[in-house]
Amino acid sequence: MHNLDGYSIKDYGEMVTDPVRTRAFVTALTQAITPDSVILEIGTGTGFFALLACKLGAKKVYAVEPDNAIEVGKLCARDNPDTDKITWIQGLSTEITLPEKVDIVIGDLHGTLPFYNFNLLSMRDAVARHLKPGGMILPSRDKLHAAPIESPEDYTTIDQPWAQDVYGLDLRAGRRFLVNSWWRRPVTKTVKFLSVAQCLGEIDYANITSPNLDGECDWPITSDGVVHGLSLWFDSDIGPHASYSNAPDLPGLVYGNAFFPLETPVRVKSGERLVFKFSAKLIGEEYVYTWTSEHIDETGKTLARFMQSTFHGRPISRKKLEFASPDFMPVISDEGILALHVLQAASEKASVGEIADRLMSKLPAHFNDREQALAAVQKILQKYQTK
Repeated sequence: MHNLDGYSIKDYGEMVTDPVRTRAFVTALTQAITPDSVILEIGTGTGFFALLACKLGAKKVYAVEPDNAIEVGKLCARDNPDTDKITWIQGLSTEITLPEKVDIVIGDLHGTLPFYNFNLLSMRDAVARHLKPGGMILPSRDKLHAAPIESPEDYTTIDQPWAQDVYGLDLRAGRRFLVNSWWRRPVTKTVKFLSVAQCLGEIDYANITSPNLDGECDWPITSDGVVHGLSLWFDSDIGPHASYSNAPDLPGLVYGNAFFPLETPVRVKSGERLVFKFSAKLIGEEYVYTWTSEHIDETGKTLARFMQSTFHGRPISRKKLEFASPDFMPVISDEGILALHVLQAASEKASVGEIADRLMSKLPAHFNDREQALAAVQKILQKYQTK
């Protein structure tokens, strides 16, 4: 299981009402904003920090968001003073050019972990192209931490459904996909640490050189128990006297914290070690996580070793494998033919109505009436039209 790519309006509301996370940003912005401050918020969502920046006296605010959630921010702006200072921009921050450099970049682009979509690349671009020399970026730094935990409650999501006897069926073949996945632990779950947390690495948002991270922890086991997996979280520095953490032993944040299971739970004793190597690499449009865990006894003997990766966490269809071959001969579906006609007509500067009429003439079997043809045209053009 992976975090969903995208937030609902409900999610944005929960972020606003998360007291620890929101208070940290409010504290930092209150200290940083002056009457001369020009602000850029990337991933503004429903615009809370953009609206707050106006309330705190910023001179100008650029609020950028690719999702339609930005419309909620525009509506809220009508009910708040001084929000005419906001320029709302729907799109990706990496694809826009501002008329001026800004004093502060706000980018709360976290998911459960800092590696969320292209967010590190977006922050790097914002610093390089939009931020004044010596300007401020919020958050300034994230430190990634990890600890081995005993959490049978988390592991039941693997052991109970993907077992030998589930209503008389053997479902063990599905288990390998889940042990190569990670998921967000609900904030209500308790956790037992079997060693002291260690830092896997850090992200300095003013000096990002790569969207990837590699780290290693070597834990001396401090408590007897069973390691079911590794808990990962980040400690975020927002500004002077402003920070927060989604660590599992602290009051829960909207982000939750991440659980990376071991392939098989291991029983450990105080004095033994667990060595953990972790890698997060952006490949194409998705992060691939790889983690290796080695259980070592007091004499240095390896008792268990697991190599896991989200690369193996999803089944791959035969059809997708066929597409990977340069010799594969594709056959365009009816939907593809429909899209081809719509885009060709649009390239000839035809109106939506004209395109619908052409479709009804060329592909009469596809539509019951003109209204259905119009809906099909609008759906395709919304996907491909320029912003």
